[in-house]
Amino acid sequence: MPVQRLPFLLMISLFLCTFTVCAQDQKEADFKKTCDALLQSMAKKKLSGVNSLVNPAYGVYVLHRQGVFDQFQNLTKLGSDVYFSIDYFDITAADLKKYSLKYGKLPSYDCDESVWSKRGFTADSAKKYKPVSEVVASQLKYNEIKTSRKEKATIKFMEQFSRKVIFTGSKGDGIIFFLMYTNGKWWLSIIDRVTTDCSA
Repeated sequence: MPVQRLPFLLMISLFLCTFTVCAQDQKEADFKKTCDALLQSMAKKKLSGVNSLVNPAYGVYVLHRQGVFDQFQNLTKLGSDVYFSIDYFDITAADLKKYSLKYGKLPSYDCDESVWSKRGFTADSAKKYKPVSEVVASQLKYNEIKTSRKEKATIKFMEQFSRKVIFTGSKGDGIIFFLMYTNGKWWLSIIDRVTTDCSA
């Protein structure tokens, strides 16, 4: 390789590295912005703000418990119904100011005491979770309810590119949600109402 080409190749490599780092930084900034937008909408009981974060092509999966069995619903628009109501979540402006987003181990919920192991605003960017797939498997095992191959593929895709977030404020059960990154944007992909439902 000619010596004169080395500086040029080094410049190209440096540019690509800088571009990659900048793109990753922007991705994380957008993640925080989307988390904040969702929680602000929740605190203000602004359903239109929540729905603006739902990808119309994929919808959002809402996990809930009916009797002793966990269920899921895929909705393209959230409303006040049996599966989801913005009033389920007690999020205050004071708590949003108090807790800032951190990355790390997520808190656990104690059904006996109805408390979280810690309060705060935490995201897990390392571990992949499959909450909807687990419900699909449970429905097949215990109720012989089959999910179509197409929907299972969609669920797998959404879980693969989703990140789990838990916000627990000074009161209430907080909220467990997932954001999915696709086509350069974060979207609300899953809302988990099962973990804090200890009725079973």
